[in-house]
Amino acid sequence: MSDFSASLVRERIIIVLKEDDPIYSGNTIVIRSNRMYLKLGDDKLTEKIVVRGQNMGDTLRMAGWIMDDHYRHGNLSNRKVKWDDLWSKSVSDYGKQYNKDNNWVAVYINGKPIYQTNKSPFIDIVEQCALMTLDNYDETMNVAETFLDKVGKTAQIEHSANIAATFTDTEELTRSGIMNRSGSNKHTFTFSTSGGKIRVGRILRCFMTAANFLDAINIVLFIKETQEKIDSGAITGHCDEAKQSFAAIKRRNELLRNINNFEKAYEVNYRPEKPNFFENI
Repeated sequence: MSDFSASLVRERIIIVLKEDDPIYSGNTIVIRSNRMYLKLGDDKLTEKIVVRGQNMGDTLRMAGWIMDDHYRHGNLSNRKVKWDDLWSKSVSDYGKQYNKDNNWVAVYINGKPIYQTNKSPFIDIVEQCALMTLDNYDETMNVAETFLDKVGKTAQIEHSANIAATFTDTEELTRSGIMNRSGSNKHTFTFSTSGGKIRVGRILRCFMTAANFLDAINIVLFIKETQEKIDSGAITGHCDEAKQSFAAIKRRNELLRNINNFEKAYEVNYRPEKPNFFENI
């Protein structure tokens, strides 16, 4: 395995159709998702894998389990993969209960949709075009515009993106970076990880830990906001939102345990320092 790098990107794509499209009620389609690109394989066969999802942490976990499955059992495109199982263990019980109507994932291998819980023909086109512009993803949108024009759907595509997490691994060390804005707060920090017997296993654990931190940022914000509503009398302590906040506290504690177990298994150094998302609320 050579040096490895990957990024989780938060993305918004706005497609403005320049003529009426019978499939859509309006002329503008807005697609928000998180995207992670993985290049896995060897000199004989390389698979270009894209994972898209609604939730940052779940998208990152799905990418991690896909990477783990690839190195345990071989290339994904020429065998049967238990995609439902990979997706099921990527989502926490809390997410399954409170985000089940919105959470989705889509997996592409070499531009083809392989597994989708939510289908989007326009994203399918974007991922097909992305194969032609691997070193310049921004150019993908121009290629997609040209493709749509050729099939009679003249459109203008607006694209914005920002990085949520980065990973680089050089065999002895995995460096992970978190860059996320939640509410008015900006969270940027890195953690470097060494140790462990299996390199891919260490990278996987870094994926999962970064996902835990991303989940923690959002879940702690939700708990604080809900507590403020209860304190101000805006909601009661027995309403559905308050009940969810109790489940969120349980999930927060679970995230803390997962991160602590990670720190026991590996040598981990934070810069500038380990963020404290788990203070008493």
